[in-house]
Amino acid sequence: MSIINKILVPVDGSDHSLRALKLAVLIANKFDSKIKVLHVINISSLYFLYTEGECSTNYGEYGKYVEILSESGTTILEKAYRHAKKFCKMNIEITTKLVEGKPADMIILEVEKENCDHIFIGSRGMDKIQELLLGSVSRAVVHRSNVPVTVVK
Repeated sequence: MSIINKILVPVDGSDHSLRALKLAVLIANKFDSKIKVLHVINISSLYFLYTEGECSTNYGEYGKYVEILSESGTTILEKAYRHAKKFCKMNIEITTKLVEGKPADMIILEVEKENCDHIFIGSRGMDKIQELLLGSVSRAVVHRSNVPVTVVK
């Protein structure tokens, strides 16, 4: 049994998240660990769409946005998978998963569901204005996680 059996790496397509993934793969090579690459579609901001100046629950528009975000998320995961495979020195298992929800909540939930024993996460994926308004996902994960978290710049 290895010290690190399963690593969760949330990705958002940013350079920071790809660096976290690279480091996770390098560690997985040493410990023969499995890697789960996760992308969270943050749909919390789409619950109410503004149409003609009024706030409404326009589910047709909502569905279009979720579809666009899902396609983008799939592309991000495919890119991350290819990126991870470049650094594999052995045949480590790498799987990907796309989920919807609040990023920090879904990351913590996935760690519990998958029995991950370590998280590698990029230090920032959003721009500075969004981070000031919404807070940092990596900070929330560090504070809420029951497993070690490595934050990568």
